[in-house]
This record gives sequence, structure tokens and C-alpha cells, in this order.
Amino acid sequence: MVLDSLGLVLENRFLVVVIPALERALVFRVKARVNKGKEKLFYGPIPIKAGTTLPTFEGGTVTVPADGVLPARSYIPTDKALSFSAPNEIASRVYDSNDMWFTREEARDKLFHFHMYVKPAFLRVQVDIPKNVLQSVFQYNKKITMDIYMPFNWLRGHVEVVYLPETYYGFKFANELNVAVYTSVTFIYAEYLVDIPKDAKLIFNILMHKVPAHWYTLPYTIAEGTLEANLEKVYGFKGFPIPTTKEDLKKIEEELKRVKI
Repeated sequence: MVLDSLGLVLENRFLVVVIPALERALVFRVKARVNKGKEKLFYGPIPIKAGTTLPTFEGGTVTVPADGVLPARSYIPTDKALSFSAPNEIASRVYDSNDMWFTREEARDKLFHFHMYVKPAFLRVQVDIPKNVLQSVFQYNKKITMDIYMPFNWLRGHVEVVYLPETYYGFKFANELNVAVYTSVTFIYAEYLVDIPKDAKLIFNILMHKVPAHWYTLPYTIAEGTLEANLEKVYGFKGFPIPTTKEDLKKIEEELKRVKI
């Protein structure tokens, strides 16, 4: 068993973060969970302010009537993607009070993994990495971008996120109904202490699905440069090549020489 009943990785189990645009993956071992037993965070409304102008599905615009209210037939576009600011009680203690999940290079041995549950549950949800850069596509090699107002490539009411250091993520929501809705967000999260295994054969076996692990695919489908630079800065490399043959073990061994954690 790799996950607990909350959908979070158990201690001394493995987490694989697949990066589609790079055809690579990060492999972490969860050494400990800092917030064990305190995984639930009721955040409150989505962080959208009264007076904000949003586009509608029909091509017009509408004004947000009150904080946390998503107007009828409106959506949050890529260039207005949201971040979750830190509650006042911890705002002075986090790396960036405008984004409580953001961490810096020196926190390379820590990792946030969370499930975000949005009410009403019918709301569309989409994540961009990095923030304000659309990463949802259809027919990948043709790069047909698919924003949250389009027919698919979004989720409803729930999204799983592994939040890597040094990179800002953007969160978008859409309301298809013809009435405005009050919103709320609850996070089920883990703050992990992690390392990267130093055994190339073990990493190879994990990536070949011979060793159990929790697999998470990062919504990064078009190589844009920011994430790659941040991965090099934080971890010393951009991830392990996803192996297909035994010869790929040598590539993993070479990458391990660069790992900072």
C-alpha cells in the first residue's frame, strides 16, 4: 500500500512525478510527513475579489459581485489565474504570502502534495504550470491549446497537485450555470520531508513499475523553459529519463551524479 485513506503518500513510500513535456520523471522517497494528523485545511472561498472583470462563455464580460463569488457563465482565464494567499495567521512565516504553497530552493527536501476540493463540486478546475502559461493541449504535437472555457481538458470540483519548489502554479475555475455561485475550497494536504533514492537500480525498477509508487503527472505538456530552469536550480537535474530498456539504467546512473538532494 502506497497511499493512506486521504490519498496521501505513506512514510517510506515512493512518489513519482512525471513531466510529460520533458519525457522525464522525478522520484522521491517520503521520509516523513510534517503535518501528520493535521491534513485538513478549510481555506474558504476561492481567492477572487469583488469588482474583478471576468470573461463569459458567450464572449462578453461580467463583474464579480462579492469576494469568492463566481458569476453566472463566467471563467477565470489563463492571464488571471489565481494563487492561494496565506491566511493572516501564517502570512509572515511563509516564503510568499501571496502563495502559501510556494517554496524556495533551500526547501528542496520538502514537498507539498494536496487534494483541492471545490464547492460547488460542478465547477470546472484547471491548473497551469508555471502560472499564466497555458499547458492544457489537444493533439500534443500540434499544440492545440485548450483553456478552461473549452469543451475538455479540465476537471470538476477536485484536483490533485504536487507543488514543486521555485515554480508558481496558477489555478482557474469556471461556472457553467446561469446563476452566480458562492464558492469554498478545502485542502487535504501533506508537507513531506523527501529525498531522492541514490540507488540507480531501485529508481529504474520504480520507473518500470516493478516497485510500488504513487504516480502523479504534472500538467506540463509544452516545454516552456521556466520549469526546466527551476528543476536544475532546486534538484540539480530535470528528472530521470523514463526507461524502456535495461540500457536506460546507465542514463539514470549519470543523472544521479547531478542530484542535489
